[in-house]
Amino acid sequence: MSGLDTLRLKLLLAYDGTTFHGFAPQIEHETVGGELIGALEKLTNIRVDLTCAGRTDKGVHALGQVVHFDLPANLLGKDPSETLTKWKKSLNSQLYPRISVFEISLCDGEFNARRDALSRTYRYLIREGPNYVPWEKNTVWHVGQYLDRSLLDLGLTPLIGEHDFSSFCRKPPDKEGSLVRKVLECRFEERSGLLEFTITSTSFCHQMVRSIVGLLVEVGKGKVKPSQVKSILEAKDRSSSLPLAPPSGLCLIKVRYDRNLP
Repeated sequence: MSGLDTLRLKLLLAYDGTTFHGFAPQIEHETVGGELIGALEKLTNIRVDLTCAGRTDKGVHALGQVVHFDLPANLLGKDPSETLTKWKKSLNSQLYPRISVFEISLCDGEFNARRDALSRTYRYLIREGPNYVPWEKNTVWHVGQYLDRSLLDLGLTPLIGEHDFSSFCRKPPDKEGSLVRKVLECRFEERSGLLEFTITSTSFCHQMVRSIVGLLVEVGKGKVKPSQVKSILEAKDRSSSLPLAPPSGLCLIKVRYDRNLP
């Protein structure tokens, strides 16, 4: 769109990640980003490039994903608000039932959905005990037994703060860079018969949340001592074969930005 006056738009969306191969567009697989780009290009007849706050993996859901993209200003017409209302309706019609656009709005031309994010919050849902609930199979991990709350408390404490999370992250062999991350919150609570883990960090590396939850479940089962969590963290070694929680229970629920951003 070189040479054209452009406007930057921001989307807030939710999706069921069960049948998608993650968010990032891929030629050979169906992805959330690919579907969204297809719907936007059908709507505008313009090539669209998306930037998202967090690239969720295959099978992972979102309730608060944020995306930005640019379009020629003239596409919004004389009444941008009315145009965006129509676009939201059209997008949701195309994307139903797996993706839902909650909000579509104009934002500052310098806003960046990924770079400007102060933190991301993920939720992981677990059902304990022997009884399996069939309709939860795509959104909840059934662990088959009850987890010891006191052990969970001891296990998650060392994870809070700024650490090198190399032991918890899958790092592609061709990628360099630090895996130091700052975890602002790591807690659990019982809600509607489920155990809900909430983890907030300034950013996450690949499979970090699933690795953390997988290890904490082993701690809660009594198979890993809480004191071992700190040792695993300090080892900075992914080859320790940490258990990986399935993607189905994971959901990106919130991305936080500076409230003063235009």
